[in-house]
Amino acid sequence: MLVLAVREGDYLMFGDDIKVKILEGAGKSIIGIDAPKNIPVLRKSVYERNEGITPDEEISSVDDL
Repeated sequence: MLVLAVREGDYLMFGDDIKVKILEGAGKSIIGIDAPKNIPVLRKSVYERNEGITPDEEISSVDDL
């Protein structure tokens, strides 16, 4: 596991296609994720609840979960 200290406004890059921006750092952390539509971005709790979802399936809204 990689553990990073980041500041508000910092970006984390995952390859060339995924960019995570730290939007707020005090108290509760808030991040913004910019990823291609073909890469699902889910909270771990949602992912575990919906283990049947594959990267090939498209999730168009929260109702699909």
